[in-house]
Amino acid sequence: MRHQGQVAYHLTTLFEKGGMVTGFAFVAGVGLKEDGGWWNNVYWQTVHSRDGRPLVLIAQQKNALAFARRGLAKGSG
Repeated sequence: MRHQGQVAYHLTTLFEKGGMVTGFAFVAGVGLKEDGGWWNNVYWQTVHSRDGRPLVLIAQQKNALAFARRGLAKGSG
């Protein structure tokens, strides 16, 4: 995937109690602020990694994003 010429990697994972989440991580920093919403029948949320790079999370179930955020927070310790 490319965003304004930037390379991004994606990973889709299933949280048993939350649902499926796809995450996009950009190789070089892009100017995306932390935000979220509902668009085109999916929930989305932008968060930042430990090194400040934006991660875009997409899910059909809103609670799946909460599970993904908790998983990212546990990995940051």
